[in-house]
Amino acid sequence: MLGRVLSSLEKNDGALKAYQQAHHLDLTDQETIRGLAEVSFKLGDWAGALTNFQKVLTSLGEEQTEERAGVYYKLGLVKQAQGQAKQAINNFEKALGVEQNHRPTLEALVVVYDQLRDYKQVCHYKRMILDAVVDGAERFRMLNEIADIWVDKENNVPKGVEALEEALELEPQNHVLLHKLLQLYQKTSQWAQMVDCLQRIADMEAQPERKSRYLYTMAQLYRDKLDDQLRAVDLFNESLDLNPGFLEAFERINKILTG
Repeated sequence: MLGRVLSSLEKNDGALKAYQQAHHLDLTDQETIRGLAEVSFKLGDWAGALTNFQKVLTSLGEEQTEERAGVYYKLGLVKQAQGQAKQAINNFEKALGVEQNHRPTLEALVVVYDQLRDYKQVCHYKRMILDAVVDGAERFRMLNEIADIWVDKENNVPKGVEALEEALELEPQNHVLLHKLLQLYQKTSQWAQMVDCLQRIADMEAQPERKSRYLYTMAQLYRDKLDDQLRAVDLFNESLDLNPGFLEAFERINKILTG
């Protein structure tokens, strides 16, 4: 068919004319109607795309779930382009109703809810995408994105921490991620988790003076937040062993033991 050939060559105006001519010859030909829908969509003729995709939808059987999901997805994009967010969402949800893991639809819902500034829903649909992602690097990236949205947009630090802890399981020695978690643990007064995080960072630190500082901070947490003076003394001692000139650690030990 001439319309299909021209469309594949991105000659969309010519393809539209060819499909229109074919449609006049046979008003019921489904390939022609689908072609009209697709080329109208490419040309931004939203009314034409809407009409023809609706015709395509009525011709599909209930068992043609992939095709039906694809058409609902396109209808959603048309409504989104027309500035009708609620109707776009309605069509996207219908697409998921017939194929729940239809990734283009899930990604479209992320976009539309982001435009509506409904960040809880953004995270919800990003999570649905994540459920089907196997690649570790992509999962790590997405979990960080989800965490940033919860923390920066919703001010929901616990949800952000939850996503980052999942990311940490994928890359347990990621220094940037550990420091990110460290700040959030401090912000939410999760002292035991903060100590564990500092221990992970210290274990990776090769430079004695820097490692000494991490252990010193852990000791302060045990002394001031976790009410474990003996563990604090042990860590102040370890800090001093790594950096014998670290007088503050010596003074803290002396103060605990003579207090």
